[in-house]
This record gives sequence, C-alpha cells and structure tokens, in this order.
Amino acid sequence: RGDLLSQIPSLINMSILWRKTDHLDKAYAVLDRVDSILTHVPWEGKINSYLHRDYGIFVGINRADLMLEEKKYQLVINKLLDIQKLLDPQARSARDGFITIQSMEDLLESMEQLAEVEKKRNNFAAAYQWQEDYIQLKDSLKEEETQKAYKALLLEYETENRERHIAELTQDKLSNDNRRNLLYAGLIGISVVA
Repeated sequence: RGDLLSQIPSLINMSILWRKTDHLDKAYAVLDRVDSILTHVPWEGKINSYLHRDYGIFVGINRADLMLEEKKYQLVINKLLDIQKLLDPQARSARDGFITIQSMEDLLESMEQLAEVEKKRNNFAAAYQWQEDYIQLKDSLKEEETQKAYKALLLEYETENRERHIAELTQDKLSNDNRRNLLYAGLIGISVVA
C-alpha cells in the first residue's frame, strides 16, 4: 500500500510533463494509473481520507488542464465544478471539521481556470463573474489572515503587559516585605537596647 501511495506524486508530475510536451494520450494514461491506485488502495482513517481526496483533486485539475488543451470546454467546466464541490468551504467544514490552506488555494485555482475557460468560450459575462468570485474569495482570505495576525499581536501585547504588571507587583511586594523586615529588625534592636 505504501509503495503505491509513494508513486502518486511522481505519476501526477509525469502527467504534467506529458501534457507540456503535447503527449496528451500518455498524460491521460498516467492519470488513469493514478485513478486505479486511488480506487484500489484502502483509505481508512482520517489522514488517509484527506490524502485520497487531495490526490483526487490534483488528478481532477490535471484532467481539466488536458481537456482545456483539447478545447473540450464544457468537460473542463464540469470537471472544475465537481472539484469545487469537494473544495467548497461550507461543505468541507461540515464534513471534515476544518479547511486546509491547500484546499482554499485549490478552490482559487479552479475559479481562475473557470474564468479562463469561459473567456475562451467567449462567454465574457460568466468569465467576469468567475473572476469576481475569485477576487472576492482571495480578498476575504487576505482579510482573515490580517485579522489572525492582528489578534496574535494583540494577545502578545496583552500577555507582555500582564507579565510586566505581575513582575512590578512582585517587586513591590518584595520591597514592602524588605521594609517591614527592616522595621521589625529595628524595633527588635531598639527593644533589646532598652
């Protein structure tokens, strides 16, 4: 099983190489091999199910690229829409409990590809809409990253202030304890002398 899994990244890269050298039939054959591995390997466990889904997404995106080369625009749209269903943030968060950065990047990539396909089909209204959706999602992700960074800095600032305040209070208590001890020592010294 592990041996088969280790082949998948190399096979995906090989399909990309075949596509870039205009050997589309060989690229399809390599992706078929990856599909065969994905079908026959058991995917128990949460981590393995994520790997299975992510490999499936990579294969789907590569198939969409091949279809785009062949100008099979409707098939590209269908494939990318299927991929988007796997990547949809609400569906993924409900199903998996979390969304990975990679999945959001894949979603952005599929939106960008859909805009490109619609442009090539001269469907400029749809291309514009996909591009707008892409920009909106990218902006919201950037805003989310900015908010997280701000909250982290604020937490760090508040923690440092708390630690400084605790150190000051501790120092004040030690100073007060020292003064009190000196006062007691002085009173004891006076009472012994008297």
